[in-house]
Amino acid sequence: MQSHTGVIDILPALPRGWTRGSARGLRCRGGLAVDVSWQEGEVSVLLRRLSGDASEFVPVSIGGEVTEVVVSDVVEVRGRVSC
Repeated sequence: MQSHTGVIDILPALPRGWTRGSARGLRCRGGLAVDVSWQEGEVSVLLRRLSGDASEFVPVSIGGEVTEVVVSDVVEVRGRVSC
């Protein structure tokens, strides 16, 4: 996960052999925690607000597709990546 460009980029460099996996409690800019799991290209992301502005839009990129969400508490975002 990367967040230094203002977009939370999920699994931007996933190795081809990693067809399934998960990570929990990743911290990113904007006061958010991220849990991510993936299997056969299907990705599920849970974003939790830890601090910061709960009304701002947060751009999340999965496989190059960007979705903007408001994370006031917990939000799930789904997408696909190549693996």
